Formats: sequence, structure tokens, C-alpha cells
Amino acid sequence: MTVYTLVLISVIRYMTVVHSASTARYRTAARVVAMIVAIWCLMLTVNVPVLTTYRAVTDELKVQKVA
Repeated sequence: MTVYTLVLISVIRYMTVVHSASTARYRTAARVVAMIVAIWCLMLTVNVPVLTTYRAVTDELKVQKVA
């Protein structure tokens, strides 16, 4: 997931250097944080089935509930 964050940062830097004036409204701190949060949520949503299918998530939750 951090790779996607780095890609987003690279895209924002590209926009800043190449299209500075026309993309200024997209480069506010609040929008950048919102984009990062959106990427993290999207990647978590996409990767949860993969993690559970390959049993990357352990049975620690079941142990905690029983004990």
C-alpha cells in the first residue's frame, strides 16, 4: 500500500512542476490527505480477500475470543 502512496506523491510533484497554476486547487493539504486515505482504504478493500484466501491473516482473533 505504501507503493501507491509514493506513486500519489510522485504524481502530485509532477503536477506541481509541470502544471503548477492549473492544478493548484487539487494540491491543498486537505485534498492530499484525503487522497492518501482514499488510496489506503481502496487497497485495504482490494487486498482483504487476497489476505484471507491465502491465510495471511492468522487465527489470533479466534484465540482471543475463546480465551
